[in-house]
Amino acid sequence: MLDGESLNKQEYNKMVSGEYWKNPYLIEPQNRAELLNRSYNPTLESDIEKRKDVLLNAESHNKQEYIKMVSGEYYNWKNPFLIDLQKRAELLYRSYNWTLESDVDTRKDIFSKLFGSFGKNLVIRAPFYCDYGINLHLGDNVYMNLNCVILDCAKVTIGNNTMFGPDVKIFTAAHPIDAQKRISDGFDIAKEIVIGNNVWIGGGAIVNPGVTIGDNAVIGSGSVVTKNIPSNCVAVGNPCKVIKILEEKEK
Repeated sequence: MLDGESLNKQEYNKMVSGEYWKNPYLIEPQNRAELLNRSYNPTLESDIEKRKDVLLNAESHNKQEYIKMVSGEYYNWKNPFLIDLQKRAELLYRSYNWTLESDVDTRKDIFSKLFGSFGKNLVIRAPFYCDYGINLHLGDNVYMNLNCVILDCAKVTIGNNTMFGPDVKIFTAAHPIDAQKRISDGFDIAKEIVIGNNVWIGGGAIVNPGVTIGDNAVIGSGSVVTKNIPSNCVAVGNPCKVIKILEEKEK
């Protein structure tokens, strides 16, 4: 491979220098390596739907780790089943990040493969990143600005008409307090996040594991949400606290 045509070899040199990667010379060895390393799963990255079926019907031991993860139990994040789910999600969100807003049909097709569910009029400005995608459930008219990150190890529900500013981070993933478990055992825990209808989360805000944000709430820019936020309020700060209860006319 490394003695191939000069033009293609130039793409290899670009890749190791951090430049554009979509060249057959680079994709071919990636596919070859995947076939060798994943003999238990004879699908390529291009076989997205087939791979999804394989993963969701994986052998019992591997699938149990996924069930533990979404059930809020300690799970082994190094499990091959979970790693493949993450790689599948990465392929999809990276493909999405190369699209333009005018690529409506392509984006909708990626959404249907990436997310657990989504409603009408979904707008996500690229780049966007997530962990698994399949644990993410979005209502109607959801809007996410640039560079949002959702680590959906547990279920994440986002209600209708909810808006995210740029750089919003949603983290369901947590880690053991015990350093030895955290470093060597590979065990994590995830806690579900629920964000209600008509919520506005300002740019740079972080929502931590296990949090519920009620309907019509406004979360100030840069806030760190560590506890539940009730409906019909404005909450700001680190840690995020309610500073105002919204009147009926303000909802």
